[in-house]
Amino acid sequence: MVGSADENTALPPSTSSSEPLPKIETTNAVKEVVAQLIADPRFGRLHPRMAAGLASLLILQLRVIQETNLEQRVARLEKLLAESDLFKTADEAEEKQNVTH
Repeated sequence: MVGSADENTALPPSTSSSEPLPKIETTNAVKEVVAQLIADPRFGRLHPRMAAGLASLLILQLRVIQETNLEQRVARLEKLLAESDLFKTADEAEEKQNVTH
């Protein structure tokens, strides 16, 4: 409700501005911060609107982490396939066959 006493009440921040922000580079780190965002408004350490805004950013960060992890996994698989004799391109297989005949 706009203009309600609850909205206009300033809540103390959960950390001082001089404290460094935690690095959120893994899905476990996102999970820990989300747990904190759930607890902080309940104990008056963070305004619920601020927690909601931060949650949106955490969703974005989680997607970035997942995408980065997927890209790294695909790159490793592609490297393994490139180094392997199991999967040759059609051109390489044809070349090999032409040389032997």
